Amino acid sequence: MSTAKSYAPLASAWPFWLSLGTMPVALLGVIYGGWATLALPLYSWGLFSILDALTSLNTDNADPQTPDPALSTHTLITLIWFPAQ
Repeated sequence: MSTAKSYAPLASAWPFWLSLGTMPVALLGVIYGGWATLALPLYSWGLFSILDALTSLNTDNADPQTPDPALSTHTLITLIWFPAQ
């Protein structure tokens, strides 16, 4: 029997969607060069540090019995990420 809490697909996929923001930041670095090249690591490290501070540590394992349609937000970001890169 699973003791997993109710699954919130959008909330759990949101950090993965935020990774798409790295592309415009990288483009900014390419266009302006110099100091703007530091924007990408600052964005990434800052974003994920802030997310860690706000959401705290999640030690719960994902429920392997989660139906595929409930994972559509995760699937969509996975499909988008490859062509976007």
